[in-house]
Amino acid sequence: MHICYNFTYYTLLTSLPTYFSTILKFDLQQSGFTFALPYCVQFLVTIIVGQIVDRLRVRKTFSITTLRKTQTIIGTIGACGFLIAIGYMGCDRFRAVICCVLAVGFLGFHTCGAIISHLDVASNYAGTIVGITNSLATIPGFVGPYVVGAITKNNQTVEAWRLIFNISAGIGAFGSLVYCIFFNGEEQSWNRIEHENDTIE
Repeated sequence: MHICYNFTYYTLLTSLPTYFSTILKFDLQQSGFTFALPYCVQFLVTIIVGQIVDRLRVRKTFSITTLRKTQTIIGTIGACGFLIAIGYMGCDRFRAVICCVLAVGFLGFHTCGAIISHLDVASNYAGTIVGITNSLATIPGFVGPYVVGAITKNNQTVEAWRLIFNISAGIGAFGSLVYCIFFNGEEQSWNRIEHENDTIE
């Protein structure tokens, strides 16, 4: 999940300015706020959704597994849906930017959900697990831009970017599907063993 999420995230992070300037014809020097807006929205979504989920968790309204999977499903449908939609906005600046903002914004459901699942299953080893998964998840940081470059080299067209957005959506959806099938948010027994032994001693 982490790797697939990062492919979508890094591809958008590194490539949206190029898309905005070549397809939507934005002036890069005068449109800083437009480029930052999707990530401001993601920041707000992460905080708001995180607070809501934490309250539901404290009240034990739903299990942590149900909450994390629900976050993942909502985030995936929203992000992938709007990613695909971007490719069909043509050169319509307003609609394309709105789709970009919403696509990145929905990634906030993952930021405060699946991406912090390490804390749910093994809080005592979360740092180590994050180190391992994040090391692997940095690979899309250079693979994503390479894919974008290969597709758009001498081919800065709406169709080329549509393919890029579709690939990003597909990889993101695949990661979310695998996560929803296999994830169990309950604390793992091996996370408690050392702590329990220390208590006994």
